[in-house]
Amino acid sequence: MTETKPFWQSKTLWGGVIMILPTVLAFLGVDLTTEETAQIGSVVESIVEAVGFIFVIIGRIGAAKAIGVTPS
Repeated sequence: MTETKPFWQSKTLWGGVIMILPTVLAFLGVDLTTEETAQIGSVVESIVEAVGFIFVIIGRIGAAKAIGVTPS
């Protein structure tokens, strides 16, 4: 693995946050069902994907070189 990505694009990181969220909320006195936890995970994943897409578009707009194949 040689390529890197920003931490917020890591599904593993978000999975860990979502996995610990019910425990933290229970400690604070809020109980979530398994279904509610799954819904939160789905929403967070969608937000992360949308933010990633926005960064891709911004990167493409600011790119210095065009996309294309150079003949050899």
